[in-house]
Amino acid sequence: MTSPGQCIAVASGKGGTGKTSFTAGVGAALALSGRRVLCLDCDIGLRNLDLALGLSDRTLMDFSDVAQNRCSLELAAVEHPKIPGLFLLTAPARPHGRPVTEIQMADLLREVRRRFDFCLLDAPAGLGRGFQLATCAADRCVVVTTADASSLRDAQRTVEELYRIRQVHLVMNRIQPKLLRQLRTTIDDAMDTAGLPLLGVVPEDPQVMLCANHSSAWDPILFVAAIWTGYPLRIMAKKQLLRIPILGSILKAIGVFAVDRGNSDILAVKTAIQSLKQGWNLLIFPEGTRVKNPGQAEVKGGAAMMAIRSGVDMVPMFIDTKKRLFRRVRIIIGRPYSPVYTGRKGTAEEYQANADEIMRRAYALGGITCR
Repeated sequence: MTSPGQCIAVASGKGGTGKTSFTAGVGAALALSGRRVLCLDCDIGLRNLDLALGLSDRTLMDFSDVAQNRCSLELAAVEHPKIPGLFLLTAPARPHGRPVTEIQMADLLREVRRRFDFCLLDAPAGLGRGFQLATCAADRCVVVTTADASSLRDAQRTVEELYRIRQVHLVMNRIQPKLLRQLRTTIDDAMDTAGLPLLGVVPEDPQVMLCANHSSAWDPILFVAAIWTGYPLRIMAKKQLLRIPILGSILKAIGVFAVDRGNSDILAVKTAIQSLKQGWNLLIFPEGTRVKNPGQAEVKGGAAMMAIRSGVDMVPMFIDTKKRLFRRVRIIIGRPYSPVYTGRKGTAEEYQANADEIMRRAYALGGITCR
């Protein structure tokens, strides 16, 4: 007889810890190892696990439909088109009808255990209704936290509410050695603060310079809208954009700083390099102005110069040039590219060659060939 699957709740005391990304990543890894995995989003009204898994266009039914017998689990659970064995059961987009009870959730999870090897329940931040549903019948729980004091305190508060679960573990996410030294803390201190055994540590991804084509003044906003809210990002854009009514205010609010493209803006360059060295990612448009096709504007070598002097990789990104109101815009991110240069700082010719190469790769993502 096949043993029943395990239901694992993934919780956090506060938002921005990377809990949903952790759920999606672990779910995908388990599925790729040959297991049948169900990722169940419990964040009613604020679901985003479908976005993390790339399944936002495929979900029709949600867990409340299954728990309240409006449809079957087989019909509601959507399989990932590129990762066999990975399924998503999403949360309701908004509360409707009678709320799902803990008894109904427990019945649902019994069926899930019969059909799947693992179920990862992505609990919403905080200790509200979604958290209670995610943890009421789980076999174990993983609490995801970052190293900052407020996150650890909230994790400790979360642990106090998990008295019904025997196995609770801690995952330290987005760990930067520099941050730990600044806080005068260690992983052991974090374990003591949260009162949990450590399951694992997830290091912070190294910062990068995102290099994108630029066809619209709305490109920075489109990218920010597409990524998760905790992504540490600053954006360099020409100062004229910040002078546009309404748009300029929005750009400043999302972390845009101005550069004077017509002159040698030393301050903007220093701001960009300092941001990268401080752990921010940087979005930049190396062509320096809006263009519809490659070759209409000269690629600026300064982008590569800043990447080289900051010691970061450049990442090509293509933002679709065809934009229509209320339609999705395609954004494709490529593989990191390490600039090629000689000596400690490189030469002007090498800056230009690297900038040209990164834009060639950016346009290639969109199927456009640079001449």
